[in-house]
Amino acid sequence: AQPVLHSAGDLLHLFFTRAAPHEAPEPAPLGGGSIYCTTSANAGQSWSADSLVLAATQDALKLTAGPLFVMEDGAWVLPFVELTAAGGAAAAVVVSRNGGASWSSSEGRIGLPEGDPPATVTLAHEGPALAMLFAATSGPTYRTISTDGGASWGGVEIATDIGKQPAVLAAEGGLQLLVTAPEVGALALAASSECGPWRSAAPSAPLPTGVDPALAIIGEHVVATCVAEKRTTVHTSVRA
Repeated sequence: AQPVLHSAGDLLHLFFTRAAPHEAPEPAPLGGGSIYCTTSANAGQSWSADSLVLAATQDALKLTAGPLFVMEDGAWVLPFVELTAAGGAAAAVVVSRNGGASWSSSEGRIGLPEGDPPATVTLAHEGPALAMLFAATSGPTYRTISTDGGASWGGVEIATDIGKQPAVLAAEGGLQLLVTAPEVGALALAASSECGPWRSAAPSAPLPTGVDPALAIIGEHVVATCVAEKRTTVHTSVRA
């Protein structure tokens, strides 16, 4: 699973999945993995000891996090997908109200459609609500809505207005950027202002080609990344 990087002031937070031997007895159909976080105060030159965010269980063998989302009240909301030994999948969120020092898991679980498990999961503001978007490497993007900050979620529907493999970046001033992979080897960019509808956006530089797209802010630029041939990550800058 692709690691998740979040910048909070001078501190970088890196979320990742790591398997422990007791979490993934061999042979394990899905491997295993709990979600951990490590931090760096020197731009990634050194990192802290890993801290556990959410532990895998016998029922949820593998947990994969999506990009961290910061709510208007400052709460950190980290979406994740859990896969079971039986091949089922569900999505939920963990929430931190103290800058990642501690986390609480929501009780609500979103049952995901049968088929390939989601490869991406991301959050976005849509009007006054919080939307969770998830998609497998192939197939449509699905959406579910929460009106209570992720404590509970509505039904799951196909998001006909959003391309495949969505990844959302919430920038300052109410701007949200959405990158998708609507076709193999091609990325597309969309933008939303003040939680309004998504509109196609033209980047100032060509987008890379590949799968598993992601967005990040570096300085005054937005960087789009994806996985290309043999999992090589490429990137390009688009004006923020």
